[in-house]
Amino acid sequence: MKRVTKLTALLLSVVMVLGLAACGKTGGEVSKSDGEKVKIVIGVPNSASVISYDTDNAFTRWLEENSGYDIEVLPFNSDYPTQLSTMVAGGEKLPDILFGFSKLNKQMQTYYGTEGYFLNLKPYLEDEKLTAAYRERCEELYGPDHYDFMMRSITVADGNIYGYPAVMVSETDLPQFQVYINRVWLDNLGLEMPTSYEALVEVLRAFKTQDPNGNGKPDEIPALGMTANLQWDLAAWIINNWQYVQDSTFFYDVDGKLVSPYDTDAYREGVKALNELVSEGLLSTLSWTITDTSEYKSVLSPVDNVAKVGVFARHVTSAFNDDSPLLHEYEGLMPFNYAPTTSYMPGTGVFITADTEYPDECFNLLQLISTEAGSMACRYGEEGVDWEWTKDYATGDTAINQIRTLGSENLSTWNTPRAILIKYGPTTKYHTAIANPPESMTWLEHRTQKNNDYAAGYMAIAEPKVGMHVDTLVYNDEENDILGNLQVDIMEYVKGMRAKFASGELDPNDDAQWKNYIDTLHGMGLELWLEQSQKAYERFLNS
Repeated sequence: MKRVTKLTALLLSVVMVLGLAACGKTGGEVSKSDGEKVKIVIGVPNSASVISYDTDNAFTRWLEENSGYDIEVLPFNSDYPTQLSTMVAGGEKLPDILFGFSKLNKQMQTYYGTEGYFLNLKPYLEDEKLTAAYRERCEELYGPDHYDFMMRSITVADGNIYGYPAVMVSETDLPQFQVYINRVWLDNLGLEMPTSYEALVEVLRAFKTQDPNGNGKPDEIPALGMTANLQWDLAAWIINNWQYVQDSTFFYDVDGKLVSPYDTDAYREGVKALNELVSEGLLSTLSWTITDTSEYKSVLSPVDNVAKVGVFARHVTSAFNDDSPLLHEYEGLMPFNYAPTTSYMPGTGVFITADTEYPDECFNLLQLISTEAGSMACRYGEEGVDWEWTKDYATGDTAINQIRTLGSENLSTWNTPRAILIKYGPTTKYHTAIANPPESMTWLEHRTQKNNDYAAGYMAIAEPKVGMHVDTLVYNDEENDILGNLQVDIMEYVKGMRAKFASGELDPNDDAQWKNYIDTLHGMGLELWLEQSQKAYERFLNS
């Protein structure tokens, strides 16, 4: 196996690729001196829904036809980090490209890069001429500063870039939480949509005691979440009425300084509110015990089609059984105070290995996938077979009609959209079209419209405070050595104590019990984590 620490002088001979790629061809060398096509082997995690990765696969065929290269796909097993480690340890030749290896975090990327197994792509990505078309498309979709933001985001602690970016923000996934309330129940009881936390509590009390589903049984669950999933964690949503909490990043930014929310008086008030809700039977303890999504879904979509839940937290696209009439009973409940957003940092998971004889051609191929045509082929499959352009009834603009359900068994994609450059959502054409007026919408169209409306309302609230968000930090080796497992241990402790205080096992009103929680949290190394995180954050801001 080759081991290199930087790209070779071949970079100097790279020709413009995207201008030609937009017309369907790359600008790299497509054949060797003997006239044979350049062969690029791509390692891909095997997906059970992909029938074949050979040229009978539409995406493989598209790549060959539009690049001129001979593409061979080498499926890896689901535990590809271990398989990769075994190959490296055994000196096996790696594929030219590893595609969809998103389980390789930035620490792993740094290791494989500094040890010379992955190429440093920074010289390629910094070449303004080579990436001109990519930069133009990135600006069109995300704004003039996003390319620089992307570069900072995918740079690892040693200052290099080993993973090729996948820029694919979904506007409807930006809300950290999606919370819905049963509008029919409100109407049945003559109640208004709550616009404050206090009003919500009164609504939940009515939901518990006044038989809003009208079946004569005390079977209503006023509120339900699923704390095993960050986006469905209604408990965290409730705490955000007092304290900004974003569990996926732990800290938040105040004028460039990282702050922990979990030891503040405001956080305690939020935990007290949880305790009160649970003690009154307004927030179900199932929120902490349900870990299986199908079980959660069965509570929201009972077989008798009589709604049992008044308020729930879950992405509406996966909350109900298909065609369930209960979908129509719910309406989005907007946050009353803080509205955290999910991470919008570019992902990686695609690597050019040092074993390749064709680094330029590999980069050209990834740039080809980053075009609109490549991104659509990678994500959706074959135009006219798996999807088609159509008109959106609501906007009159171009949108996507999905002929094939994403994730279904197919010969269309590799089921791992990586290296793409796209922006999903109703403000772009890259969203599922609603073809019918409201009175004749299909069930799926109603669901899509609810999803779009919720995201728009949520982000209007979140936008003024979006600067509080801190995306994933990248620690260097020294910082990682200092931290060890401290981050995981502290987060598990915080979530566990939140559950104990909420359930009544501990009393958040008891000063001694709360002080013990705070003392333990700090004793576990909260300040140490904060100190190392501040270093990593400043490195990101200044890169």
